[in-house]
Amino acid sequence: FVGDQGQWNMSLCLFNAIMTGRRFVLPRQLANSRPTSTKLLDPANPAGSAIATRDPIDGELWNYVQRRFRRDVRRHGVS
Repeated sequence: FVGDQGQWNMSLCLFNAIMTGRRFVLPRQLANSRPTSTKLLDPANPAGSAIATRDPIDGELWNYVQRRFRRDVRRHGVS
C-alpha cells in the first residue's frame, strides 16, 4: 500500500478497499489522534533545519509513488 498525505481521505479509502474489498472511510479514521501546535518557529523553514539538502533519489521515488498511488486508486475504483 502507498498513500499520499496530501490526499489523506482518498488514501484511507484506498487502504480500506485493499484490505476489505469495500470502499469506505470511518469517522474515527479521520480524527486527529495526534494534534500538534500550529505555531512554527520559523514559517520559512518548517522542518527547523538550518541546512536544506536535496537527495537526488527523492524526486524519482516521489514520482514512482505518485504513479503507483494513481494506479492503485484506479484499480480499486476509489474516487
